[in-house]
Amino acid sequence: MSKRESTERAATLAILLSSHYPRGGAYRIARLVYDMQAAARSAKSWEERRCSYPMDEATESRGNRRIERTQARINVVLASQGLEPSDPLEGLKHENPARIELGGDPRGPCGTLHIPGLRGDGFGDGFGVY
Repeated sequence: MSKRESTERAATLAILLSSHYPRGGAYRIARLVYDMQAAARSAKSWEERRCSYPMDEATESRGNRRIERTQARINVVLASQGLEPSDPLEGLKHENPARIELGGDPRGPCGTLHIPGLRGDGFGDGFGVY
């Protein structure tokens, strides 16, 4: 994927998130999109290593836990109405939060953003994060 395609995808994801989180703020949404893209790249790298190289059970378990922790951290932010879970004024829970899934086939995007009420972009259910 080229830098231009990644930038265009970031803009698309930011527009989708800003319509779903109107109180999110431009900086918070941009930071979240950056974090999601970095997590998807990390998940893709992990899935490629897992498919290409033999590894013991402990290494595989450690890598899977890292991806799950990253996914959980981003989903906590997505559950907040203002995309800032530590801010007491904006830390209200979103009634229908978006969520991200990391992992999958490394030949495609290894991150998927699910926004309730939106169908997706043709790469299956949700929007590919890459």
